[in-house]
Amino acid sequence: MKIAIDLQSCQSNSRHHGIGRYSMAIVREIIKLSAAKHEIWVLLNAQLNPETIPEISSRLADLLPTTQIISYQV
Repeated sequence: MKIAIDLQSCQSNSRHHGIGRYSMAIVREIIKLSAAKHEIWVLLNAQLNPETIPEISSRLADLLPTTQIISYQV
């Protein structure tokens, strides 16, 4: 199954605490538990604090190929 996870919450001012920190922790665990069975994709908003995209990508690099981290514009 393909699973897409929107991580805009990690692009906000609360990325190092609150909902951003919680979202990153949950996504990391989902990837650890599901990557062998499912295709996980992470979505990031290219217009919402684009400087956060490399940071988020590096925080997931040990679990997910960078090709499965997509930045989009609406």
